[in-house]
Amino acid sequence: MFLITASYYLYLAVAAGAFVLSVLAAVNCIVASPAAFVVSGKRSKGFWLLLTLGSLLIATMGIYQAFIAAFGFGLFQALAAAVAGVYLADVKPEVSGPRRGSSW
Repeated sequence: MFLITASYYLYLAVAAGAFVLSVLAAVNCIVASPAAFVVSGKRSKGFWLLLTLGSLLIATMGIYQAFIAAFGFGLFQALAAAVAGVYLADVKPEVSGPRRGSSW
């Protein structure tokens, strides 16, 4: 019984983490300037907005799945977390503008 409970909370924590990543990526993509995507040489804002909002939808369904169905972390949830992670790690630093502080 303990393993079932522990795995449930593990799946719930991973689904919540994917959801938080997707929310951060989608919100950042919404507020970013479309010109910043073009200037930085990344794909268009529409492309990234579609991907991040899609990952948010899948992550939201994953939270529902973890709460209601007590079902595990799926392939689509991992894909949603990967899309949000790529946006936050690669695209966000380029479109967020010049960095402040030291240049090294």
